[in-house]
Amino acid sequence: MPPCEQPRPPEPAAPRYSAHPLPGSRYLPGRTPRPDPGRPPAGNLDPRRWSACEAWLHAVDLYNGAFWWECHEVLEALYRGLPRGSPAREVLQGLVQIAAANLKRFLGRQAAAERLCARGAAHLRAVGGVALGLPLGSFAAQAENWVAGRRTAPPSIRLRGRPAARPPRRPA
Repeated sequence: MPPCEQPRPPEPAAPRYSAHPLPGSRYLPGRTPRPDPGRPPAGNLDPRRWSACEAWLHAVDLYNGAFWWECHEVLEALYRGLPRGSPAREVLQGLVQIAAANLKRFLGRQAAAERLCARGAAHLRAVGGVALGLPLGSFAAQAENWVAGRRTAPPSIRLRGRPAARPPRRPA
């Protein structure tokens, strides 16, 4: 496939939360070959100890780096390990849908982006407050504004209660 435009990270200087390296390329369905995902960080998400979950922190880094497909893959793996109906599972479902909405918007599928973002935002608002270090209501509103074209970039995830002390590692 010929080279194509890539999404830009919403905030290139956003803090990194994980020691796991970012992929060397982004998967854009229908535009780029699907890369080998490598070994994502393993782990189960304990909502009380979210800041110690390398997979969750890596998913945040992927989202902030505009690796939305890759982010949703890691979030889905964490989602499957949580009890049905739990607030953390609801948050992850919302984030999976918002990451997919960002990708759809970038690919020019606006109606699909709006539907996914609305569903994702509803999941975040159903939990409310701050969960997994993420202020849910404000993030949901920012995501909706981005998808609707009222923001110039998607929102970054800034986790509360965890310093971004790890330097980014370069892809191998």
